[in-house]
Amino acid sequence: VALKTEADGRVFPVSDSSTSIIDCLLRRVRELHIELLCGHSVQSIEVLDAYAGFRVRLAKQANRVGRCVLLTTGGDERSFKLAADCGHTIVSPVPSLFAMNWRRSDPMDLNGSPSFPDASLGREALIELAGISISDAAVRLEIQVPVGAGYKSVLFQRRGALLITHHGFSGPVILQLSSLAARELYAVQYRARLEIDWTPELNREQKAQCLHAMRRNAGARMTDSAPEGFSGPRRLWRFLIANARASGQKWSQVSADSQRAILENWSAATFHLDGRATHKAEFVTAGGVALNEVDLRSMQSKRRPGLYLAGEVLDVDAFTGGFNFQNAWTGGWLAGESIAADLSQNADEIRFSRE
Repeated sequence: VALKTEADGRVFPVSDSSTSIIDCLLRRVRELHIELLCGHSVQSIEVLDAYAGFRVRLAKQANRVGRCVLLTTGGDERSFKLAADCGHTIVSPVPSLFAMNWRRSDPMDLNGSPSFPDASLGREALIELAGISISDAAVRLEIQVPVGAGYKSVLFQRRGALLITHHGFSGPVILQLSSLAARELYAVQYRARLEIDWTPELNREQKAQCLHAMRRNAGARMTDSAPEGFSGPRRLWRFLIANARASGQKWSQVSADSQRAILENWSAATFHLDGRATHKAEFVTAGGVALNEVDLRSMQSKRRPGLYLAGEVLDVDAFTGGFNFQNAWTGGWLAGESIAADLSQNADEIRFSRE
């Protein structure tokens, strides 16, 4: 499959279609004359003796008996039971890699927990920015995590491309934060505070100097004219000015308070979150089979020799851009190599049969 690498290290098919990967794998299945059963759910995996290995019970087909079983069922919670029945510990699954929804303009209330300072920008004001993409934003996620009878503030920070949606925020930087903070966000029902620096290539002092320069050197211009250091869309700048109560003014008329508000909106705009996207934007689950129960050199279970596990059935999740795919493929390759070596050493024993 022809691939391309983005500037941030993410890898995609040149076709920009995931079906290119699927087609490649299916071609290889046909070339090797591998039996492929689709739409046949596995009811259970029964551990037999060391000679026969396992009995795989199917819903619509005859059972299969084989020396080795490779469990690559993804993050489907039903598959975790199969691993648990074979003696494995399951780390509770939680959603990962999702867009975040912003809260309406009312103050945050975490069911009696300490509220964040009410300096956030609300959904009604931001709705006009839906569709805007920022190529490089610095985003800080603050979560008030329950600890005993109180709460502690936990911070996560990333920098990258950001997309404003009708419901909140998405894009690579948001998906990365959702992965890093998956369990903390789940614990607080996805209520948190998001702080955005729209042009992180300039520090706060440099931004302040840009604003001073506009007042000093371009005082006759209107405030919807962005300073030279602002690299975002003009629509976003007008929004930042409006929320600083500086619209319709000349730069020479901007008060010191308004200038400070503009600087705050530019370098640390704050938004309250109250949920996550629940549709196709979420496609990875954190959690699964505990990694310390798997030999990661061969992907063989330490609990049940002959049982192999790979992909998202394990407690692994990664950022977008092919990393989850790579985890699945690398694990599958290691497992396949190990299974082939095992079968070649035991060629006279039963490999796989129908009952």
